[in-house]
Amino acid sequence: MPMTATPARAATVVGESGGPFPLWLPLLIVVVLAVHLLAGATTQFTINLMRSLSPFAQESRAFEMTILPYWRLIAYVTGTIAIFTYLWPVVAHFRRPVEPVPTRVQRRVLSAPFLVAAMTFAPWCLSAVFFPAVTLWRFGRWAPELMSQQVLSPVVNGFLAATTSYLVLEWLFRSQIVPRVFPDGRIPELGPCLTAGVRTRLFLFLAAVAFIPLFTMLGVVRTGVVRVATRVQDADTVVAAMAHASTLTFFLYVALGIVLTLILARSLTRPLGEVAGALRRVQRGDLGVQVRVGSSDEVGVLEDGVNALVGALRDREHILQTFGHVVDPSVRDYLLAGGMERGGELRAVTVL
Repeated sequence: MPMTATPARAATVVGESGGPFPLWLPLLIVVVLAVHLLAGATTQFTINLMRSLSPFAQESRAFEMTILPYWRLIAYVTGTIAIFTYLWPVVAHFRRPVEPVPTRVQRRVLSAPFLVAAMTFAPWCLSAVFFPAVTLWRFGRWAPELMSQQVLSPVVNGFLAATTSYLVLEWLFRSQIVPRVFPDGRIPELGPCLTAGVRTRLFLFLAAVAFIPLFTMLGVVRTGVVRVATRVQDADTVVAAMAHASTLTFFLYVALGIVLTLILARSLTRPLGEVAGALRRVQRGDLGVQVRVGSSDEVGVLEDGVNALVGALRDREHILQTFGHVVDPSVRDYLLAGGMERGGELRAVTVL
């Protein structure tokens, strides 16, 4: 395969060495930890509501609780190390900026929300394999009645936590970080990265605020019906537990839905409002406007297109002004309007 050499760009250090850590880094860690700690508490709550009450299920649950603290410690430490390792080139650039911004840093910034969410979702998926395997090793068997407490509840709540983390981090990076590593915009020119478009974000939002709460409530109702039908608990106890659980989950998911709605709405309406404002300024004759490009999705392409349009208008205005100094303005306008008819005569000549 033929290789094409590209000239290397010299990087210029524009900041002091060893500057302070960027403020967005602790904010990112706090957001991720808070979301997943809340998801962990929700998981325990839903497991207690939907788990089986058979002797084997209770015995296996007691065994799980003895190893769960160690699993959590390993999961949080490993996830934090993975996030720091991935983001360290970005942190190093913010502590000691260079121009032009390295492509490696730009790609990591664009892919960070998705990959950080995936890193935090991985332990939840691994737990759905680890705990059944440990149960099989400890007791020599595994039963389908453990599906809710060992597989479904962790995966569902982990997906909800990862989706929430992604939407929050996507808004954080779009507003605070991406414009600083793409000062000239032109994000689409970087090529494909691990980013989600508007349609994917809307689907994740729908899953977080509609599908998962519905799935949880159906699981609670099903468990209550099974417990009453099998006479594990009396109907009054089950109804009281379902009423308590329904109230808590209702307020929890409503609050989460409001927060995610505000974040998603702001991530869409703010850049569109900036584009509309820029076009109004161009309409008034201001060609010095530039829209801040914050993503590589459809909105980012629109922002970059507006900047390209304004740049083309600015160049055309410069040509008009420069051409007007060479010829009469009326002649300039006539020529630029296409008023000159091309003609000529073809002749054969011999050069001795």
